[in-house]
Amino acid sequence: MSITVLFRLAMGLALAGAVGIGYARSRRMEAGEPRGDDRKDAVVYGDPNTFAFMIAAFALLAVFFDGPEQGSHLAVRMLLESAADLSLYFLLLLPALPLLRRRFSARLCATLWLVPTFIGACMNGLLNFRRVPSLVIPLREELLAALGWVWLAGFLLVFGGRVMGDRRFRGQLLSGAYPEEDPQVLALWQEALLAMDLPWEVRLLRAPAARSPLSLREGRKKYATVLPERDYTEEELRFLFSHELHHLQRRDIDTKIFLAFCQGLCWFNPLVWLAAAKGSDDLELSCDEVVLAGQDERQRRDYARLLLQSAAEGRGFTTCLSARGKSLRYRLENVLKPRKRRSGTVLLTAVTLAVFLSWGSCAVSTRQGTLGEMAFPQGWESMEIQICLESSDLSRRDCQSPEKLLAYLAALPAEEVVILGRVADDDRPQLCLEFGKYWRYYTVTGRAAQQRYVNGGQKNTAWVLSSPLDWAAVEAYFPSP
Repeated sequence: MSITVLFRLAMGLALAGAVGIGYARSRRMEAGEPRGDDRKDAVVYGDPNTFAFMIAAFALLAVFFDGPEQGSHLAVRMLLESAADLSLYFLLLLPALPLLRRRFSARLCATLWLVPTFIGACMNGLLNFRRVPSLVIPLREELLAALGWVWLAGFLLVFGGRVMGDRRFRGQLLSGAYPEEDPQVLALWQEALLAMDLPWEVRLLRAPAARSPLSLREGRKKYATVLPERDYTEEELRFLFSHELHHLQRRDIDTKIFLAFCQGLCWFNPLVWLAAAKGSDDLELSCDEVVLAGQDERQRRDYARLLLQSAAEGRGFTTCLSARGKSLRYRLENVLKPRKRRSGTVLLTAVTLAVFLSWGSCAVSTRQGTLGEMAFPQGWESMEIQICLESSDLSRRDCQSPEKLLAYLAALPAEEVVILGRVADDDRPQLCLEFGKYWRYYTVTGRAAQQRYVNGGQKNTAWVLSSPLDWAAVEAYFPSP
């Protein structure tokens, strides 16, 4: 197994372990157990928007370092490949969701939608130790440039529209809002705040425009819980305060922004839109779950009645207590007919590791042909050639007929892809090719060829072979030492 594969596996195990530990700690924290550190939020692992931030950062860095034209092409490739990987993950998660909801906690289901953002925490390592893509999407160079503009227009329309819609909704809602003044309500609110011990400011407001209790962001580390202008019983206030403050403790508003970013990134894929809607539903189900932990049948009926009475359209990046739609019926069934479900810590750890190791399985190629046409366009006949075979026991064997071997390699069908850093391929042995005084250095594994060091131009280039290398034919050119 190659060093790059071992490094990628070690990174994956470290990340999956951290996610599993963070998930278990967040569940214990929500159950009222004290934490051993100073954190007061219940996020599983890092900011929910890490993935979106890293994707945007790498796209901008590509344009900055490689220039507007080449960098924009690299950024478009990266965005399309990330959209393909994200779509594939959601495509696999969607059909499994009904079974997961029956067997595992709602908190696990809500966290599974966030696995891509955990991957974003190791984006640099993923890009620099990239696996050989399993799916290569062929695109013409001019079509790639056109798709970049089409994708950008769709992203701005979808995600930008969601951001502007959220700002407009918050403005309308808060324009007539006023601080809560009822001393009994405020006493219950302070009691809930003290129990949650949130690390940021949260105001309690009343708003004539509110149709359902909800929470929203007012600024950096400033939030507000907004109540409609109606009376609530003491028990109802305890329920809705606990529900909304758990949303804030988990930073579910940021999670909704992440889901909206996924919709914008994959605006052309209806399955991602469906996945984002299911993800939002699981956020509400998981808060119902923690609020009703240990409650009796009567209290569950009262909570279900509160959901029905508060049903309203959810808008913007807000956590609405009870949104209309098909999910409300499912929520009521879960409230009135609770089941004992597993926490799912081991499953979350395994899924995170699997997604990490498989991330990067999709790539975009703008050149297809033979390996010789793309990797050796200058030819090798007049150049000094050195070829060696590095076997699993790290012995090196010299090639006896380099010209014949290169002719075999040059005829192999391949697709050119852009990969930052080394290809993580567990196939051994590998070929090492060095060409003349310009020191063009290539490695060829069972599934890919890569130009490792180049004196100018063609950096970050690799070629995925259409079929695995025939090692028996290759080794025939290398006598045993």
